[in-house]
Amino acid sequence: MRRRWATALMVSQGLVIAALAALLWLRAGAQPPAVSAPAMAGSPAPGAQAGADGDGVARSPAVPGGSADGDGTVHLGEAVLQASAVKVAPLQAAAAPRQGEAWGEVLPTLGLADARLRLRQAEADAAQWDQPLARARRESARLEALWQDGGNVARKLVEQAQGEVDQVAQRQEAARAVQAAVRSAVRAEWGEALLLALEQPDGGAVAGVLDGRQRLLLVAAGDAAHATVSVLGAGGPLAVSRLGPATQVTAGGSRPTWYWLAPAGILRSGQRVSMPVGTATHTMGVRVPEAAVVWHAGQPWVYLEEGPGRFRRQAIEAPAALASDWFVAAPLRPGQRVVVQGAQLLLSEESKALIRNENGD
Repeated sequence: MRRRWATALMVSQGLVIAALAALLWLRAGAQPPAVSAPAMAGSPAPGAQAGADGDGVARSPAVPGGSADGDGTVHLGEAVLQASAVKVAPLQAAAAPRQGEAWGEVLPTLGLADARLRLRQAEADAAQWDQPLARARRESARLEALWQDGGNVARKLVEQAQGEVDQVAQRQEAARAVQAAVRSAVRAEWGEALLLALEQPDGGAVAGVLDGRQRLLLVAAGDAAHATVSVLGAGGPLAVSRLGPATQVTAGGSRPTWYWLAPAGILRSGQRVSMPVGTATHTMGVRVPEAAVVWHAGQPWVYLEEGPGRFRRQAIEAPAALASDWFVAAPLRPGQRVVVQGAQLLLSEESKALIRNENGD
């Protein structure tokens, strides 16, 4: 009987202790330790998993597919590579004529009109002494002849006449020096071609600029006698004709420039213009199939094959249209193997692989 009471007492005490322990666990916000069960055959050991997160949750290994290194390189498994039908082909060498765009501006006509005014004034100032000098020389020669004929005139008058010739000649020489200085200044400011035009009585080649029918352009190109220009923000093209080399440079430029004549039309002083230009030389590069080019972040790219299932995304600079293909001068080289089918798939696989990598982190 005593043994039964003792056993009952021990059980009661054990229940009380267990209840107190559970209460303490609940107040501390922790869960009571679970009773571990023996692992079943084929199940992973506690803490073991494909992702190695350490939370005891088993995960299936990833299905072999694509991965990315984060530097534009994509790896494709053999099964995915065969299923995706990615095709590559070597790049072929190609040549394209050099093409570009020259920039310029519409010059104000006020400076040109002022230059013509200065030239005409200097010419008039020098020319005004032509007749006085001719008269002074005739008078001096007449008096000298009389003196030589027997002294029919006083020597003093002969000397005065010669002095008058010298004075007028000096004034004319000074005026000619000023004229030469003005011509030199205009030549330095506007160039020889415009200087010769401005010295013409009717304005020569720039007559239309002076009367407002034409505009004078300053463009960093002059290989052709005729070309077209477009006005930044105003349209075009407008037919223009070359006038001659210029001594000025375009804003922010350092290349040789030429003067061009254009119909006034929509042109206004200070407007920026662009002119398509080309040369007889060619640039060497490669021909890239249009299907090989993918656009990402506003830039064209191609995928180069670097090994079995390994592709690297390569940016291409300034591609030019060649029929149905693209011409690229750099950095691609003939013989490099480029993806010509499935490039968009590689870009998508690269994006998905990067997302998986980020989520895995």
